[in-house]
Amino acid sequence: MELIAAIRAKYAGGGLDVPTGQNTSHQPYHRKSELVWEFVQMDKVHDKQRDIYRLKCIVLAEAGVSHVCGEAAGGLEFGNCEELDLSGNGISSWEQVASILRLFPVVKTLRLRYFSFLSIGA
Repeated sequence: MELIAAIRAKYAGGGLDVPTGQNTSHQPYHRKSELVWEFVQMDKVHDKQRDIYRLKCIVLAEAGVSHVCGEAAGGLEFGNCEELDLSGNGISSWEQVASILRLFPVVKTLRLRYFSFLSIGA
């Protein structure tokens, strides 16, 4: 999966799982089996996450990310993102990591666990 598509799918796509007609800012809930969760002001959080270029932390561990397409970013950068987790994805080279990092100019923490190519050769 392409990086920007994975970010959009996780952070900008979908919606809250609440019954139709419920106002998510007052009485939100999710009922699954016998458990009940209350989402407090989650509609505002979800609206903020939709602007993916303003995210400070992006976690895409085991999301199937294998590459980045620069055109998919539309010339924009993730200028607020300081933490990026790409652990357990299909990235197969340091060149791919470098091309991803070009979109994240202020990243301070990069997680790349469970990658077979990450050996530092002699």
